Amino acid sequence: MTQSAESISSKPNQQSSQLPVPNRPTEVTNLATRFNRLIERLYQQSKKEKLFVSNAAHELRTPIATIRSHAQLIQRRGAEHPEIISKSINYINDESHQMQSLVDELLTLSRADQTVLSLTKYNLSQSMTQIVNKMTPLLQQKLITEIPVNIQVSAHKESIEHIIINLLTNAGKYSDADKQIKLILKETSAEVVIQVIDQGRGINEQDKQHIFERFYRNSEIRGSIPGTGLGLAIAKQLADLNHVQLTVTDNHPQGTIFTIKF
Repeated sequence: MTQSAESISSKPNQQSSQLPVPNRPTEVTNLATRFNRLIERLYQQSKKEKLFVSNAAHELRTPIATIRSHAQLIQRRGAEHPEIISKSINYINDESHQMQSLVDELLTLSRADQTVLSLTKYNLSQSMTQIVNKMTPLLQQKLITEIPVNIQVSAHKESIEHIIINLLTNAGKYSDADKQIKLILKETSAEVVIQVIDQGRGINEQDKQHIFERFYRNSEIRGSIPGTGLGLAIAKQLADLNHVQLTVTDNHPQGTIFTIKF
């Protein structure tokens, strides 16, 4: 076992590396089994971190390339063709905003990965009413609400607000301006439920399995609708930290329902 452990430590990225598990004595069998579980978990964590860094680098590469190309275009032709300067500066400004959004969301994810939230009792009804007042002017769609008064939950107020704002923003982003968005709060004897319901393009079954993964975006919307692919990953992370359930279902005949259950 010692020799195997030394071999594994010298080649930490081998997925198949496992300690031999003897049949006896029982104590050593159990210890080797638990070490193998730990090795596999560490390998999977390392694999996720490498994929995350790779995806982040890929997402940053595109706006950086766009900014550099337009800066070089201004350097080469700006003096002779001043009309291109304004257009290129607009591209640079748009791409820099996209980079800033990506960096902000990466920082949010990084903090969430290392955070234990303090859960306290607060007035969810009041918090959601404040969100409605904030989001209504920002949405093109009509926002319909059903928010009973004085519903209390034990959660981290700021992170729950972040989740709701993210879901409303996505509903507006993926729905036509003449559609409606609903924000519903309800309470039963067993749970408190928030629903964000849109009449947008919907999410197919294959995408539903991946939408909470970091950087995941449907190939049909990538490049056509702005986004980083991190918003729902952050929402899911914050939901888990609050010990609440975040799920997605279809809104018939068209659209999507995101549900938060306390």
